[in-house]
Formats: sequence, C-alpha cells, structure tokens
Amino acid sequence: YGLVEGELFYAYDMEAQGHQLQAHVWSTMERVVV
Repeated sequence: YGLVEGELFYAYDMEAQGHQLQAHVWSTMERVVV
C-alpha cells in the first residue's frame, strides 16, 4: 500500500499454479473531508 497521486493505493500480488507473480487484487481510496 502507499500514496499514489494523493490517493491510498492497495495491491495484493499473487503467484500460483505455475503463473508468474502478478497483481491479484488492487484498490484505491480517495480522501474524504467531512
């Protein structure tokens, strides 16, 4: 995870069943000020 262009970025990479390491799940969340 980390900040990318001001948004929180999350990524989970996975390698399984003979496939190379690749992005499996990813998401971004933007900051909301109430």
